Amino acid sequence: MDTHSDMLTMLNHHREALSVPAPSVFTAEWQAMADAIPDPIFVKNREHRWVAMNLAFCTLTGRSREKLLGLSDYDISPDEEAQNFWAGDDEVFHTGETHTFIENHTDINGTLRVIETKKSIWKTDDGQILLIGVIRDHTELAGIREDLARINLELERIVDERTRELQELAFHDPLTGLPNRRSVFQKLKRRVTNNGTVALLFIDVDHFKWINDSKGHPFGDGILRELASRYFKLEGIDMVARLGGDEFVIITNPGMPMTHSALKNLADSALAATREPIEIQGEEVNVSASIGIAQAPRDAADIHDLIRCADTALYRAKDFGRDCAAFFEPRHGTRVEEFAAIETGLRAAIREHAIQVAFQPIISLKDRTIMGVEALARWRDPELGMISPTKFIPIAESCGLITTLGTLMLRKSVIRARNELKNRQRLSVNVSPRELEDPQFVSRLLGILEEEGFPSDLLDLEITEISAANPSKKLLTALTALRKENIRIGLDDFGTGYSALVQIQHLPIDRIKIDRSFVFELPSNRKSCALVEAMIKMCDALELEVVAEGVETEEQLVFLQNLGCHAVQGFLSGRPKIRKSFWQE
Repeated sequence: MDTHSDMLTMLNHHREALSVPAPSVFTAEWQAMADAIPDPIFVKNREHRWVAMNLAFCTLTGRSREKLLGLSDYDISPDEEAQNFWAGDDEVFHTGETHTFIENHTDINGTLRVIETKKSIWKTDDGQILLIGVIRDHTELAGIREDLARINLELERIVDERTRELQELAFHDPLTGLPNRRSVFQKLKRRVTNNGTVALLFIDVDHFKWINDSKGHPFGDGILRELASRYFKLEGIDMVARLGGDEFVIITNPGMPMTHSALKNLADSALAATREPIEIQGEEVNVSASIGIAQAPRDAADIHDLIRCADTALYRAKDFGRDCAAFFEPRHGTRVEEFAAIETGLRAAIREHAIQVAFQPIISLKDRTIMGVEALARWRDPELGMISPTKFIPIAESCGLITTLGTLMLRKSVIRARNELKNRQRLSVNVSPRELEDPQFVSRLLGILEEEGFPSDLLDLEITEISAANPSKKLLTALTALRKENIRIGLDDFGTGYSALVQIQHLPIDRIKIDRSFVFELPSNRKSCALVEAMIKMCDALELEVVAEGVETEEQLVFLQNLGCHAVQGFLSGRPKIRKSFWQE
């Protein structure tokens, strides 16, 4: 109910009884009715003097009815407030229309109150023109609004700070602070697109895996940070970046001559900087590096080709015995023999169903139970030995095998999940963007689920972060169609530098997996803690489930649990298993 309208309605109902000259117009019946209303009510004449009011108005002003009758606002309020009250009265008297005013009122105790006053004209039957006002006290609400405004400002500050951190994360490597792979691609694209000459130096630390395995990741990280600092100080560079692991890249200055001697001098400087002894954890260590050098447009006009050329030159340097630099030479190709051998073996493995499925559990942090598994491809070739998915999956994509491989792995994963999963545990399967862009992918997937009797609402498909950065229309169409079938979509390896953050809010995704590179230093690394917290808060705001990969210690698990992370995956909860399921152990 609207007290203002109710009051006027009641007054109209009693018009005959009240329409006599003031002050007799305010009968005992009128006064009793007005006093029963909890909102302050007053009546003024054309001289702005009070001729009637209810008890609530007396309480608001801190004065009795006897003291208020005949007074005006100037008698009880500061001049500025009284002037505002009178201006509102005059507007209503002049127009004859009802108006609502938000005003300040200083009460008898000196407290500033915020009031809303609805003022209307009351014409009595004997021709008197009075003004009736009904007041709502919004002081507490105003205080709440001020508190909310302060909270909003603080939230905006926090969001701005976290946004800056995430933007920093999108373009920089969290370990070294150097630009990351995405920054390298952007820089090269600008340089090559403008027909500029540029040289690329790929740097790989020799035997770094042995250092990590023997000394531990913190020791290895210290080496990488020191090398990043040294490379950054080299002359003649436009950018030094970390691509990941122990790989760095140097992009030369635009004005640097693209001569063999100039590039060799730069590479020699980088090699010398690498060889300088490094002190880590009180121990002095010596390391070396191998460097591959390629130029645009001499070796390649496309940035992807340029990177492949530098990578090929890098492996030539390793073949020469490491601790040296090698230039790309077209006659050496791009490791054709290795590529061809893997492609041949992969075709045979797919044909013979030799690629196996390993399950790694995903643990819910709500109750530390297995909520599902991720299906991972594992391949051991009779001649080449164990081959990492990071090597054979890109080859499958480049030679047109990815659809066949993906279909095989999906069916194997679904069959195993149907037989081993229980209590509505979920199955996560990685899918290539090339598969998603296949017009037949959605129908093929749904056909497999129907044939094998696996519920679609228990399937999660994971796409790589690079797919999300610039999604094609075909990919978005496929994701949308899958979501309509109750299949959930996850974004894998989040935070590795590929993702365009602005795309995430528009993608039909349900879950984000934080890359292991941000987890393994938790909770000791302050910056990693801040970045992971920012990612979890961002996902919470976007209503996305968060899974952290690479969790290996109880401390990491507890830290993530306290941040509100939903689930974890890693060696702490279980390594990928091919034959023996987790529920049989």
